[in-house]
Amino acid sequence: MNAKDTIYTWDEVKDLSDDELYQCLYECWNITNGKIEVWGEVELKHEKWAGVFKVRTTSENRSISYPLNVRLNIDSGVYFPPKDAKKLLDEQDKPWIKCELILARPVEREKSGNPFLLSVRTGSYERLVKLPLIEAEEILDLQEGVILNDEVSSYLTESIYNLHFDLANKKIIESLADKQLAIEEIEKARDEANISLSELSDQKNALEASRSQLQLTISAQKTKLAALIKHHQNAEQEMTRKIERLKSYISEKALFLKDFEFIDDEDFDNFIHNATPAYDLSEMLDFSSAFKEILKKTS
Repeated sequence: MNAKDTIYTWDEVKDLSDDELYQCLYECWNITNGKIEVWGEVELKHEKWAGVFKVRTTSENRSISYPLNVRLNIDSGVYFPPKDAKKLLDEQDKPWIKCELILARPVEREKSGNPFLLSVRTGSYERLVKLPLIEAEEILDLQEGVILNDEVSSYLTESIYNLHFDLANKKIIESLADKQLAIEEIEKARDEANISLSELSDQKNALEASRSQLQLTISAQKTKLAALIKHHQNAEQEMTRKIERLKSYISEKALFLKDFEFIDDEDFDNFIHNATPAYDLSEMLDFSSAFKEILKKTS
């Protein structure tokens, strides 16, 4: 028969020493470290009695029962000090704990008729922290502090939970610090880029102002040049008119002298020729020829 399935008789165990009783329990529950470590749910039945229920081993997460036919088995609860139970129940409804079980006092074992009767070792319990729903495989991959998966919720011992929480919190803080540093670097780069953009904008505005001033200068110079050209054209026209009047005056005087024979034809031609500008010589020659024709007709 497998030791795990062993059920002893009263005669076999009634005279065993505590060490022998422990050895029987170790063999039945496959305990190899010399400690009966379990988890369970704490309930306060009345002011003087509290117990741990739904008991399972921490090593294999298996339900256990006494290897003896008794009236009250482990599923009826393992004694837990009421004052400790009240303390836990003040913080949480139906708290779960991890604890070590030891043989109850001989008087209690004798009273119950159960040599294997257990109770919680004083000061050995540790409150468990409930975790969100996760897969059993994931639970089993964690440290041995994880001792329960009941397909509804999972639990860690508070010390392991706090350890993981502190480590996770540290990583989060470090990650946030790195992200904050990255954000500051980005903001610094953004500020530098904004400064560069501002400088470029100032340079653009300065160039546009220079271009506008240059356009005004060019426009003013064009206006001034147009005025100078107009003045020159007016002066040229005025000079042309004066030359025309002078030509007319000389022609009239030459004709007067010719009429009174103060000059001969050759001198007349010279007067007419000298009175004509070089650039208008052809026109004056035409005028001279026409004037001679007129003289011939009047002589």
